[in-house]
Amino acid sequence: MSAGYELSSCIEWQFTECGELDARLRAASDAGFTLAEFHLWRDKPVDALAEALADTGMRLTSICVDPRKSIVDPNERPVMVDSPNLHLLFDVWHSAAMGEDLVDALDGRIHVQVADLDDRHEPGAGSLN
Repeated sequence: MSAGYELSSCIEWQFTECGELDARLRAASDAGFTLAEFHLWRDKPVDALAEALADTGMRLTSICVDPRKSIVDPNERPVMVDSPNLHLLFDVWHSAAMGEDLVDALDGRIHVQVADLDDRHEPGAGSLN
């Protein structure tokens, strides 16, 4: 089945058998991914990841900067970078777990993280329709 969109490999959770994140990134590239993402950055081997991105030609699509801050609530939103390259990540699993209408919530989203209810597994493995 061919998707009408590109999939981004979350190397935080995928290809764990390969070890460090730069090796996971290379494995994702070998598996056919052209996009990658991971969580946080402070404890990551940034130089090794940059080298692996350059070597593979992959593009980094997202980094979760601070999961403890809300960028939706204006009272909690930190000053954001004024850049057309900065987009919000929409997490289907959290939205569905909170009972939101996914059709309305997905409208206009650019980057979507998908996992099925109830145990956050691959799409089609749970109760999310």
